[in-house]
Amino acid sequence: VRAQSALWKLRPGRPEAWLAELKKAAKLGPSALNEGLMSNIYLVNNQKEKALMAAEEAIAVNPWSPSAHVDLAWARQSGFDLEGATRAVEKALSLDPKNVRALITYCRLLFGSGYLEKSDAVADAILDISPDEPLALTLKGFLSLARRKTEKAITVFKQAVAGDTRLGQPHLGLGIAYVRMGEVEKGLQEMLVATLLDPNVAL
Repeated sequence: VRAQSALWKLRPGRPEAWLAELKKAAKLGPSALNEGLMSNIYLVNNQKEKALMAAEEAIAVNPWSPSAHVDLAWARQSGFDLEGATRAVEKALSLDPKNVRALITYCRLLFGSGYLEKSDAVADAILDISPDEPLALTLKGFLSLARRKTEKAITVFKQAVAGDTRLGQPHLGLGIAYVRMGEVEKGLQEMLVATLLDPNVAL
């Protein structure tokens, strides 16, 4: 119940309140879900070592939890351990091959490591499971940009925006695509929207 309460407090962007609820829940007994959520909060607060420790504890509590292995992948990725992150997410997928969160994480890792063909295949697998998944569409858009398929990128970025208006990344992708097409003003407008929705995009 406390973990669910923490989740609801995270939605409006209250990580400290979320963490407080999870710490209360931890006193009631070990929980992979609880430790995984704490790992995510530590990442939000840029406490990478604590995030890694919490993720490892989640797996110690329940090594059969795909979500716990994804949390470990995120924690390792934050420390630039891409090989370790990839191993963790591959373990998650061995436990649940259709886990969308794991597939999205895997797709991002592959894309970031330059494995475009494999990343594109994973993006397609996600969209087969969940055709309107905004994060998968966003990844597909960036993969299209990497392959110089700018018009296709614009189409899928627009689909991603329609699926979740709160995401900054698809607007960033649209901005890049429009600039590439010579529509600089339109591209800059999309980039502005991206930075307003997600200030980290400005980096």
